[in-house]
Amino acid sequence: MKLSKPWGVQAKILLVFTVINILATAAYTLFVYQMKANSIYEAADARLTAAAHAVARMLPAGYLDQPLNAKPPPQYAEHTRALYQYSQAAGLRYVYAFIEEQGQVRYLADAASDQEIRADNYGHYRQAYREPPPALLQTFRDGQPHFAEYTDQFGQFRSLFVPGVRPDGLRYVVGADIDIDYLQARGQEALYASLLIGLGIFLLSLLLSWWVARHLTRPVRALLNVTERIAEGDYSARINDHGEDEVAQLAGGLNAMGEAIAQREQAMLQLIYRDELTGLGNRLALDEALTAALATQQPGVLMLVDRK
Repeated sequence: MKLSKPWGVQAKILLVFTVINILATAAYTLFVYQMKANSIYEAADARLTAAAHAVARMLPAGYLDQPLNAKPPPQYAEHTRALYQYSQAAGLRYVYAFIEEQGQVRYLADAASDQEIRADNYGHYRQAYREPPPALLQTFRDGQPHFAEYTDQFGQFRSLFVPGVRPDGLRYVVGADIDIDYLQARGQEALYASLLIGLGIFLLSLLLSWWVARHLTRPVRALLNVTERIAEGDYSARINDHGEDEVAQLAGGLNAMGEAIAQREQAMLQLIYRDELTGLGNRLALDEALTAALATQQPGVLMLVDRK
């Protein structure tokens, strides 16, 4: 006679632990990913800041302060290549400088590869910048540095714009770009790493939960086994009741119950098969003994003694 499935309680405890592990692991994974993503952007912003402040040192002395000329400064193309090489070495896409005159944003310096220079796809000296991002215009307006993410004809970037003032009172802005695709790729790497860490923690927690659930339900399974044996008539079944917790108290009660049932059944058998006065077997005991003897088909003697 089975009272219940022996793994029922363990499965329920394991299910509860699993749900808790899933929620906790998801929260931790999200937290780790957020930290990694913030770290990626903080590192990128630090790189942009360093690059923007280095542009003035990459150009000839006084380049950003010199009077505006109709013709580009000598070696403008070489400066453009040098700024591009610096950008690549710094892990950026472009660095550049702008000035605003007569309401238009114009290039003072730009970075471009040899291929872009040959294709004439770069900012020429004092060339107007079409559709400048709002953050760049805001930097000209308030004289404060601004980070921004925007898309233009050259790509999609996260940028920093840092203002400066020329001796003639005109404000210029130095900028640096980093590709959004690069940041997104790093973000995906951070996501995969976070998921991998979360999966490892979940599997470890699941194994630990299984061990805890098995350890917690071991006394329950032992109690269930003894209960089933008593229900099947084995009143000698006992369980170790060492300890003082509720399970030990329940085990002690179950042991006492089994012992009491065994004593009660023994007493009932005495009443059924023994004469209460003499303690000898009664007619029912005689009948069962004769039936058993006849079943074996062995010869025997039946003696009847009576007192007249």
